[in-house]
Amino acid sequence: MEKNKENFRVMADALSRAIGRLIEAQDQECTRIARELHDDIGASLAIVGFDLLNAGKPVSGSPGEKHPDIQRLYEKLQEIGSRISHLSSQLQPPMLKYFGLAKAIEIECKEFSERCQMPVSYSCENFTAKPDPAVALNILRVVQEALGNAGKHSHATSVTVKIGATFTELTLGVSDNGVGFNREQTNVEAGLGLITMRERMRLVGGEFEIWSESGRGVKISCRAPLVQSS
Repeated sequence: MEKNKENFRVMADALSRAIGRLIEAQDQECTRIARELHDDIGASLAIVGFDLLNAGKPVSGSPGEKHPDIQRLYEKLQEIGSRISHLSSQLQPPMLKYFGLAKAIEIECKEFSERCQMPVSYSCENFTAKPDPAVALNILRVVQEALGNAGKHSHATSVTVKIGATFTELTLGVSDNGVGFNREQTNVEAGLGLITMRERMRLVGGEFEIWSESGRGVKISCRAPLVQSS
C-alpha cells in the first residue's frame, strides 16, 4: 500500500513538472508572437506611416533621393500583411479547415523552406484520412515545432517530412541531416519543444518517439488515432 502511494506521488510529481514546462513553453510562444507584433510588425507600420506623410518628397540632406512613392508603400503594406497572416496561422491555422491536414502540412513545409532557405522534402501518398480536428491540429503543431527546431538548432541543410494513414491512425515522420544532439546537453528552448511535441501526442492518445546522436541528425516519429482518445 505504501509502495503504491509512493509510486503515485512520483507519477504526480513528474506530471506536474511536465505540465509546468508545457505552460512555460506556451507562455514563451505567446511572448514571441507578442514581440514580433510589437517590435517587427509595429515598427514596420510606424515606418510606413512616416513614409506616407512624406511620399514622393525629397529626402532632407540627400539630393536626388526621394521617399518611397505610393506604389512602393502599397508593396510594403502587402508584405506586412503577409507577415501578419503567417503569425495568425500559427495561432489557429485556417488552412486546416479549408484544405485538410495533408495540404496544410505541405503549405507549412513550403513556407518554412522559403522562409529559412532550407529544402524540405514532403511526401504524402494516398492520404484520404479525415482525422478529428484536435488530432489534425496537434499533428500540424508537431510539424511546425519540428521544423522550427531544425531551423533554429540543428544547422541542417535539408529536412524530410512524411505523413501517412491507415484505417485507424495517422503516422508522421520528420528528419533532418543536422548536427543532432545529446539528450543531456539539449538547450532549454529545444528541450521544451520536445516536451511540447510529446505532450501534444499524449493529449490525443498518440505516441511520440525521437532518435538523435551527435553528428547524425534528428528523427521524429509520431502515431496518433484518427479519433482523439478520451
